Amino acid sequence: MGKLIREPDHIALSVKDPYKMADFYHGVLGLELLREEDFKAKKAPFMSVRVGSMVIDLIPDKKTPDAEEGRQRVNHFCLRLEDSVKMADLETYLHENKIVITDRAEHNWGAFGYGPSFYVLDPENNSVELKLYPDANPA
Repeated sequence: MGKLIREPDHIALSVKDPYKMADFYHGVLGLELLREEDFKAKKAPFMSVRVGSMVIDLIPDKKTPDAEEGRQRVNHFCLRLEDSVKMADLETYLHENKIVITDRAEHNWGAFGYGPSFYVLDPENNSVELKLYPDANPA
């Protein structure tokens, strides 16, 4: 049969506040926001943000328990940074936007090899890895 999986398609997050999450992923991280008007008009059940060829779905779930209640929805997911990003500039930008870096690694493995990473939390405490591949070929 050969190779079945080509690439990620989407990540679906259960969220309590889709607008706050959209503000983080679109407003702070600069991802393209999809279906906002349809969601507001109740023509779409959720908004999404585009990350390259995949999307992150922000699915409202009033029953989503807090992390303190013992449910961990996702360990983390990784967003690959543009090759032109400088980690020091990103750190300053995150600080200016009151985004706390919860962890960092200088030599972290990922889908395209090794490189530096920052880990941050989105507004609903999902861990997001922001990863740079300084030696990788452009995607």
